[in-house]
Amino acid sequence: MVCRSVRSGSKVSQEVIKYLGVAHSEVQKQALIRLAQSEVRTATALPMLPSKNNDYPEALLGNMVEIARSVDGMHDIFGAMLDKIHLRDLFKPYEYERLKDIIICRIAEPSSKRHTAELLTKDYLKPLSVDQIYRLMDVLSAKQMEIKQRVFETSKYFIKNEKVEILFFDVTTLHFESQIADELRNLGMSKAHKIGEVQVVLALATTSEGLPIGYNLFPGNTAEVSTLLISLNEWIRHLNIQDVTVVADRAMMSEANLSAMEQANFKYTVAAKLRSLSKVMKENILARRAEVQATVCRQGMKIQEYDYNGRRLVVSYSESRAKKDRNDREKLLARIQKKLGHKVKEKELITHKGYLKYFEEVSKGEMVLNQEKIIEDARWDGLHGIITNDKNTSAVQLLERYRGLWVIEESFRINKHTLAMRPIYHFKPKRIESHILICYLAYAVSRYTQKQVSEFHKPMSIAKIRGELGRVESGLLEDDITGERYKLPSSTSADAIAIYRAFGMRRLQRANKVIQAKKRSGKQKIYAIDSK
Repeated sequence: MVCRSVRSGSKVSQEVIKYLGVAHSEVQKQALIRLAQSEVRTATALPMLPSKNNDYPEALLGNMVEIARSVDGMHDIFGAMLDKIHLRDLFKPYEYERLKDIIICRIAEPSSKRHTAELLTKDYLKPLSVDQIYRLMDVLSAKQMEIKQRVFETSKYFIKNEKVEILFFDVTTLHFESQIADELRNLGMSKAHKIGEVQVVLALATTSEGLPIGYNLFPGNTAEVSTLLISLNEWIRHLNIQDVTVVADRAMMSEANLSAMEQANFKYTVAAKLRSLSKVMKENILARRAEVQATVCRQGMKIQEYDYNGRRLVVSYSESRAKKDRNDREKLLARIQKKLGHKVKEKELITHKGYLKYFEEVSKGEMVLNQEKIIEDARWDGLHGIITNDKNTSAVQLLERYRGLWVIEESFRINKHTLAMRPIYHFKPKRIESHILICYLAYAVSRYTQKQVSEFHKPMSIAKIRGELGRVESGLLEDDITGERYKLPSSTSADAIAIYRAFGMRRLQRANKVIQAKKRSGKQKIYAIDSK
């Protein structure tokens, strides 16, 4: 329980502000303590909870007419989680409330800013115009670094020892249906294989659980490999991250990146480009004489390890990976046969660059399939390597750490699809930056909510939580005789009730009278009494 001392004359007693629940394990106990500490910080920074008294005269059901219906679950839960990031003091009160509405709507039903304004007005009874959203975005762009810092501190709060030890790093591209370039939007190598469209490059870092650490936005023509050092240097300066292990894919493997991370005292585990190694090293790997049997993430593998320029090179072989590599190659060769045949003109491969590795030039401008290249490619089936400067961690642990990189790939899917970071309907650089920041905050709130629910109830996907909360509604009723209005909550599912409990909340199922604010400039707003 969260309590406060109340003095009555010379007597001091304890008043319960909020009941949070009962812990049945040490993990739940620590999670409850962190939740209670957050509630104490919020209670000291904001006014105390409103009175639970709901005194009103008896109302006749026959006089009631439903005049509107609102979705409550999103604001109740995601709104409470956003408050834990402690952004309120960065904005004017009305700006923060608008930001909260926009972020919650981005989680609930991501769409254009115009459609967002319509949804908030109709489905959430939160009147907001598209011009108000744009004005807020202009304010938001100037506060990017402060917001990123608050998000990082919140992520540390959700980590048990409040220290970030693993940093998963990856890069993606976000394209525009446009060919107009500027200082941010530019042509570049698109991960979505979009040719002739401008894009931006997004670098993202998360913890091993997918909690956000930071992100950076780069012009669309920025090389992936260069984003790592720029991002790490910024996060060292502004977020004070240190003594972490960076995990990244092979696009980040360059001597400059590895050396810079060593100079900054970072450990790293990065995918190795095996086929670009020296001839002697490649022959040793392909000979597979130094392999030992091991189990990685409950999967049987064969591991070999080498010293590589003072670093450790760990190479694994997996039969399932070999089968996938073999099937992918056979499909690719089948497409080549169907589209091009054995013999083609070089210009025909301009739009099929992935085919080039299997062809050789026999005369000027004429290419043929090279069976020796196909056989050589097959020798690498099932092999994968990582390179690291970590001298103490076992090879199995290093491989398991690297395989956790799927978390950030999932994070990109959540941002790009669940939260619809793309398409981007803006063209001004500041508006684009603000749009990405809104999506990042929506992602952070979603991840924190997912973690809190998993600690107190059971693991749920973000989509599942969103679906349950989207069905937590209330009808707004009006007495057509007295004109008084009441809020009648709908029924709530068992999972939705559990989500509320994970936040120390209880949703009442009886009607609540709503207070109508005084008229200002001919407009009237309606505020519901807090029923939590």
